Amino acid sequence: MGLNWRYLAFEVPPEELAVVLAGAKAMRFIGLNLTVPHKLLAFQLVDVVDESARVWGAVNTIRFEGRLPGEKWRPLAEIPELTPQEVRSRGFNTDAAAIAQAVREDLDLELAGLRWWYWAPAAPVASPL
Repeated sequence: MGLNWRYLAFEVPPEELAVVLAGAKAMRFIGLNLTVPHKLLAFQLVDVVDESARVWGAVNTIRFEGRLPGEKWRPLAEIPELTPQEVRSRGFNTDAAAIAQAVREDLDLELAGLRWWYWAPAAPVASPL
């Protein structure tokens, strides 16, 4: 893929998450992955929340995006040679979206979101008669 990237793991106490996210943003990280308990905390800390995170109330992936004057927001990975004037963090919940899709496709169930779910058959159940 030609990417000169590194995937690093850091021990981050929950009470320091806001400082760590600000530092990653300032250092122009491409993005971050989070685990519990940071997923719930990050929901309140990112600049923009994607629909997947909004539905589930948690963030497990953060992508840093930049914007050059007069342009749209783009992932920092797409503008490495330039220094955007503005940088923001966008939170996603890719775990929840993947799980919801698997449950929908494999079990014909629909998840309602916000960690509450219900059984909703995709097709009517035939009568035994």
